Amino acid sequence: MFYQFLFFKQWFALKHYCNERGIKLVGDLPIFVAHDSADVWTNPEQFKLDKNGAPVVVAGVPPDYSAQTGQLWGNPLYNWERMLEDGFKWWIKAS
Repeated sequence: MFYQFLFFKQWFALKHYCNERGIKLVGDLPIFVAHDSADVWTNPEQFKLDKNGAPVVVAGVPPDYSAQTGQLWGNPLYNWERMLEDGFKWWIKAS
């Protein structure tokens, strides 16, 4: 409960900061893309793929009260290290 309290305190501080600057936050917005998407096909270096283009790791969530075995979504994970190197150009270009 303490960590949840800290999260809400930080979340509302961030929300207040953004709202003062005209920035709106949207919650629970999915950010993963499908493995067979044009994004992955044209920018494979931005994702954790092997030399054949198959995902090395995929998105999902661990087991919890609603899914005892967890969930495996199958979306390739982003290669954040690579994105940092190029200044997050893929994200900036896509927006």
